Amino acid sequence: MAQGLDLICMVIFFLFLIHPSSQQVTGFVFNGFRQGDLHVDGVAQILPGGLLQLTNTSEQKMGHAFFKQPFEFNLSGSLTFSTHFVCAMVRQRGVTGGNGIAFFLSPTMDLSNADATQYFGLFNTTTNRSPSSHIFAIELDTVQSAEFDDIDNNHVGIDVNSLTSIESAPASYFSDKEGLNKSITLLSGDSIQVWIDYDGAVLNVSLAPLGIQKPSRSLLSRSINLSEVIQDRMFVGFSAATGQLANNHYILGWSFSRSKALLQNLDISKLPQVPRPPKPSKKPPLLLILLLVLLGIILLALLGGAYLYRRNKYAEVREEWEKEYGPHRYSYKSMYKATKGFHKDGFLGKGGFGEVYKGTLPQDIDIAVKRFSHDGERGMKQFVAEIASMGRLDHRNLVPLLGYCRRKGEFLLVSKYMPNGSLDQFLFHNKEPSLPWSKRLPILKGIASALHYLHTGATQVVLHRDVKASNVMLDTNFIAKLGDFGMARLHDHGANPNTTGAVGTVGYMAPELTSMGASTKTDVYAFGAFILEVACGRRPVEPTMEIEKQFLVEWVCDCWRKRSLLDARDPKLSGEGESSSSLESMEMVMKLGLICTNFLPESRPEMEEVVRYLNGRRLLPDFSPESPGIGILSPVMVGGSSSVMASSPANETMSSPSGYTLVMLGAEVKGKVRKFCYGEASRSRSQLKHPGLCGNLRLAEQPDIKMFKSTQCAACKVREDLHIRSRLSDSSSAMARWLLQILIISSLHLFSLSNQQETRFVYDNFTNQENLYLDKSARILPSGLLQLTSASEHQMGHTFYNKPIDFSSSGSLSFSTHFVCALVPKPGVEGGHGIAFVISPSMDFSHAESTRYLGVFNVSSSEASSTRVLAVELDTIWNPDFKDINNNHVGIDVNSPLSVAIASASYYSDMKGSNESINLLSGKPIQVWVDYEGTMLNVTIAPLEVQKPSRPLLSHPINISENFPNISRLFVGFSAATGTAISDQYILWWSFSTNRGSLQRLDISKLPEVPHPKAPHKKLSPLVIILPVGLAVGVLGVLAGLYFRRRKKYSEVSETWEKEFDAHRFSYRTLYKATKGFSKDEFLGKGGFGEVYRGNLPQGREIAVKRVSHNGDEGVKQFVAEVVSMRCLKHRNLVPLFGYCRRKRELLLVSEYMPNGSLDEHLFDDQKPVLSWPQRLVAVKGIASALCYLHTGADQVVLHRDVKASNIMLDAEFNGRLGDFGMARFHDHGANAATTAAVGTIGYMAPELITMGASTGTDVYAFGVFMLEVTCGRRPVEPQLQVEKRHMIKWVCECWKKDSLLDATDPRLEGEYIPEEVEMVMKLGLLCSNIVPESRPTMEQVVLYLNKNLPLPDFSPYTLGIGTFAPVLVDASSLVVSSASWNWSAPSMSSSSNHSPYAYQAPDQPWGQTIDTTNSLHLVAESEKPPKIVSTPVKTATLPAEDLESNLSSLSSQR
Repeated sequence: MAQGLDLICMVIFFLFLIHPSSQQVTGFVFNGFRQGDLHVDGVAQILPGGLLQLTNTSEQKMGHAFFKQPFEFNLSGSLTFSTHFVCAMVRQRGVTGGNGIAFFLSPTMDLSNADATQYFGLFNTTTNRSPSSHIFAIELDTVQSAEFDDIDNNHVGIDVNSLTSIESAPASYFSDKEGLNKSITLLSGDSIQVWIDYDGAVLNVSLAPLGIQKPSRSLLSRSINLSEVIQDRMFVGFSAATGQLANNHYILGWSFSRSKALLQNLDISKLPQVPRPPKPSKKPPLLLILLLVLLGIILLALLGGAYLYRRNKYAEVREEWEKEYGPHRYSYKSMYKATKGFHKDGFLGKGGFGEVYKGTLPQDIDIAVKRFSHDGERGMKQFVAEIASMGRLDHRNLVPLLGYCRRKGEFLLVSKYMPNGSLDQFLFHNKEPSLPWSKRLPILKGIASALHYLHTGATQVVLHRDVKASNVMLDTNFIAKLGDFGMARLHDHGANPNTTGAVGTVGYMAPELTSMGASTKTDVYAFGAFILEVACGRRPVEPTMEIEKQFLVEWVCDCWRKRSLLDARDPKLSGEGESSSSLESMEMVMKLGLICTNFLPESRPEMEEVVRYLNGRRLLPDFSPESPGIGILSPVMVGGSSSVMASSPANETMSSPSGYTLVMLGAEVKGKVRKFCYGEASRSRSQLKHPGLCGNLRLAEQPDIKMFKSTQCAACKVREDLHIRSRLSDSSSAMARWLLQILIISSLHLFSLSNQQETRFVYDNFTNQENLYLDKSARILPSGLLQLTSASEHQMGHTFYNKPIDFSSSGSLSFSTHFVCALVPKPGVEGGHGIAFVISPSMDFSHAESTRYLGVFNVSSSEASSTRVLAVELDTIWNPDFKDINNNHVGIDVNSPLSVAIASASYYSDMKGSNESINLLSGKPIQVWVDYEGTMLNVTIAPLEVQKPSRPLLSHPINISENFPNISRLFVGFSAATGTAISDQYILWWSFSTNRGSLQRLDISKLPEVPHPKAPHKKLSPLVIILPVGLAVGVLGVLAGLYFRRRKKYSEVSETWEKEFDAHRFSYRTLYKATKGFSKDEFLGKGGFGEVYRGNLPQGREIAVKRVSHNGDEGVKQFVAEVVSMRCLKHRNLVPLFGYCRRKRELLLVSEYMPNGSLDEHLFDDQKPVLSWPQRLVAVKGIASALCYLHTGADQVVLHRDVKASNIMLDAEFNGRLGDFGMARFHDHGANAATTAAVGTIGYMAPELITMGASTGTDVYAFGVFMLEVTCGRRPVEPQLQVEKRHMIKWVCECWKKDSLLDATDPRLEGEYIPEEVEMVMKLGLLCSNIVPESRPTMEQVVLYLNKNLPLPDFSPYTLGIGTFAPVLVDASSLVVSSASWNWSAPSMSSSSNHSPYAYQAPDQPWGQTIDTTNSLHLVAESEKPPKIVSTPVKTATLPAEDLESNLSSLSSQR
């Protein structure tokens, strides 16, 4: 019984052992594939027909397909397997194709870290040759790679943990019928069978075409032990990859088994078909009868086209909702005929936003027609409604608005024609007759009456927003008519105006426009400026006049203060109307103008009161030129008895851009000659370290001298006690100081260079091979050309000057080289890989490889720090492994093919002032300059006929001494290589010198000719001869019709002066196709002045295209020039502007597409993810850096004029990019910005914009608001909030006053931030948004503050100008204000210092000390009232931003 139980237990035990093994997969067969059969990744997919596609024709892609379950390989037993599969590799027509297919076994299905190209999607540079990979593969390779010792570009190989095959053979099969081997072309596109059998000791690989049985002889047979490679559990599958050369890789069927005997056969009849690339379509035979019929259709099409053209000529845009405005609408045809086709003879001039033409309606009614563009349909209904409402306005002093007409992208406004034109023509253009005071006063009364009617008498309140003399028209009887309602806005009585932008003309715009928006009070302010304009016969702002007369309001007030108010009247009125009543009325009118232009809105009268004053029904209120707000333009108010101004800190040293310090040593020698040394001073200043740059300098003026103890020059051993420092307060002295530094630095460099030992040589041609070392494929042609490689695959060549250059000379290390090269591709081949100028301690590059390594590196040395090579590469192949930017670039390589600096091949055109691209593979000679001095390497390229550009393409700091430690003798030369893409690579001329100034000049006439291979001759098509003459005429007619239609569709406007900008101009066709016809699916939104669309260029680059309407051609040339100038701006935090396109009445701006949209979407759109505080801080720092670059780093000062969150774009990494330069303006450094209009967005506009125009300070103000916007997560002005929170700046300041500044932080941050950083940014935002322009920091300082390289100045929420919108009223006896200049010195300021933006250095005070005036400020905030009104009147003065002493004297004179 016991024996029976034992037997049963043994049976059960064996059954358990047998059960799991029976579940293991031992084989499978797929005669075609279905979804779910395999695990696929990358670009691999199973097509509907059952075909497994591993890769498509996309470049740099890879795909994998695995059997889903792993196979259990019992390594203790027999390790065997067999597989049979059918594959096909189908290349695109005209393309070489690559890289191939591999069957493989792997312990994992995760090969995401593998590279494409030559690595088959199996390995990368790290895992290749690594035993830990445990990958066994059979490759079908179609690209020859010298890196892997490939035998050719059509072979089969066995790979073990590496792509260097342990055995390989050209692709072929043994024909049993013929008894010989027959070759197979893997890239033929035909189906190929592959058998792989491993019996535990020998591996056999066989190939055959699809219709042939398995050959009796294997292609490869290799004894191999795979137990060291194959693990217990392995996945089987296929991998394929593409590189620069791409093709389709397919698997049609697959059978696999652990046992060769159990391998199932594929059913060839069930395999899917391989798709072939479509052949070029052949034109069918021409049938004359059908073509004659076609000719008839063409004639009908021409007639239809003519009809459509005529219809389109008068086309209008009309929608259903416009019917209610029908009586006010004119047809475009009637307007076209009334103006005689908008003929130039009827042109009257340009008004607000458009051109004005005179016309005559059929009823003999003279009209004026204004044409202006509009952007899209947004807001159109509201605008037409307002036009119709203004058409119902009825007042004798308004220009009657008769109606409108609307076309696509264009508006036409029709009003009554005024025969005497505009008032400004009589005031400023000497139009006859001259207007006496008896006519001017009724004009003022009429316009006042019109504005009173608009504000109170019309159905809705109408804000004109552009009252000025040029908008006042005069009829036959010189009755004034207010016109040009292009900026007008309407709102209901009792409601607030919803104006979204501060518009108008500088000089007429009220100060509160930038923060509070438009109101009836802003119209009153403009009318006050208009009153003074009429009375004084001059414009409100005239920069060309003397300083005291530039601003009309100030000048009139000064005349009144001097008791000579009538001296400000128009000189044309002298001798006219000298009666006492006329003089009294003039004086009354000018005083009324000053009341209306009061800086305080609440102190201005209503238009009803103005009408009464002018008509003598009411006396003017009692006021004086000293009254608050009278004659004030700037928000700075200064008491007459005390003024303390900020000055530059004392300890300022003379420093060059390179960081060296200029030290003057020695007493006065003769006249004003001093010994100077130039170098790097130690912290103690007891020793001066420098490379021996010493000399004498004659000084024009004796500078201030500061004593230092025992300063010694290490080179010339001179020990003296004098150190130059500067105490310069005016701009002329500062300029002299910098000119002095430039002179000294230049002299020092020349002196240093003269002391170096020089090595120089030149090769006008290479027939004389003296001192040249050539290896590999490099050779000298009979013509004198140095050919590095020929048009053969996998070549490399080197040429060196065989005498090493000695870089151990004392003094500054420098060298220069200039050479001419040419890269000539084989016709129909992409060409590659490029040329490199090389500096190396050795001429032995036998270890190097060709292709992408340029004959300089190999796979093992590409990332090895031990490799010591400096190279400048001209690369024509894009290789993602080396982070190349494209296939046409220049790079600087240090010990690796990964460039440390890289740029697309281009050169700076000094004539055009912009970069011009160069095609390295054009076959044309290209000049290259490589200059090294000190620690800076500059690389410059240019076409043969162009002189050396003033700006290098690449400029990168490199220390050659550190790169080649303990090596003082280096070789210089060239290297070039080819891969599967081939080209001839030549050097025509070479000059080298260790002294930058002594390079020999290039003589172009002596250069040898570059040979170019001839392209194969193409035969002409015989169809041209066969076509009948009649049919040809018809076809040409149709083609002409289609051409003109297509030309109109893609028509552009181009003028002769635009040729200099062609390199930055896109064709409209390109942009139309890129945006899919400006499809609504590509619409991104509306930016400044236009709509923005997303697009894709043919090269795959994503772009953003803004469509901007413009009126006529005036100003377009300047705009295009500025666009091209902005195209040259290079900063990582600017949205790159690529170029433009111009059509009739339309401009298109092309910039880089930002995938994460604008910053305001993330701040205010709940659908977008919330930005963390670190992300916000990075964005703020980036924009600060960009503005600093625009203000100081660009060739010209760039004023952005519209800094706000909606204009900050976020790239893929959420870096802030400043964009939308639609309002930007340029001016030279040191010059003033000539801006004629105050533009921007309410809340971001600095108060002084409306009087002084734009400046870098107004950008700083907008940036301050932006910082608060980002930190607080709210907009600058939000009318729907409680009164105390409506204005962000004021609210933040109030929070600070309550010691709860962090309460203003964006609640969506949920407290996840560093409080000190948030407080610093908010305080800096308040400092930048100071209402006093002179108290704001520069953007350079802002960058230092944000990066914590400079502490914030000492100020509080009660400091003058902080958190203020309206002008600050200050007691005259105790006011202290900052000066017009805020100089600073980083080394002298610290957190514990006494420095304040409100400190002034008195003339008799020792340097380095300051007077802290914070406690003497007596401020009255907007929401506060003074406890007691002082009897002393508040005195006002505007500080011109010029010098300190003139400001002090002007203040003293007002006491």
